[in-house]
Amino acid sequence: MFLIGSRLVQKFTNLLDTFSSYVGKSGYLLSVKSTEDGLEAIIPYSVGDWTAGFVCGTSGTITIDPNFKTGAYVKIGRMVTVTGFFRVDSVSSPTGILYLTGLPFACGSGYKFRSAVSVWATSLQSTAATMIMGYINFTESQITLQRFATGVGENMAADVQANSDFIIGTTYFTG
Repeated sequence: MFLIGSRLVQKFTNLLDTFSSYVGKSGYLLSVKSTEDGLEAIIPYSVGDWTAGFVCGTSGTITIDPNFKTGAYVKIGRMVTVTGFFRVDSVSSPTGILYLTGLPFACGSGYKFRSAVSVWATSLQSTAATMIMGYINFTESQITLQRFATGVGENMAADVQANSDFIIGTTYFTG
């Protein structure tokens, strides 16, 4: 049933007043859903921080500077956007695939949920002279980081050193 005239305007105004009290908080995002009683907000959202860590796929350790290990997220329904700036404090013989762990929510199940990650990195070893790539695999709550070489993604844990910086940003979907 569609509402008309001033009744529709009043319902929409009430909805906007309710929505404005949630700005910057967890709650519900404005989404127009027609019901018999009018309009309602139906999409939950949350905002927060997440704590990152590096894991080497084969061996060794990479420690993040405690002052640069927190990222931010916004979750709207099943869609999650994460960002962060991470600085390496120290390394100890890192080898293998490089994972950035700690994402606030696991990626959805199935290939359609895999997501590419925008990555900027600097102060790496000279062996990382090519593009850095990242992706989130389905069902995981971590980012796989690789360097692009000879047409394929290659392991890059050994390319990381103290004071290497990473900036990441991506949007992905939960299950």
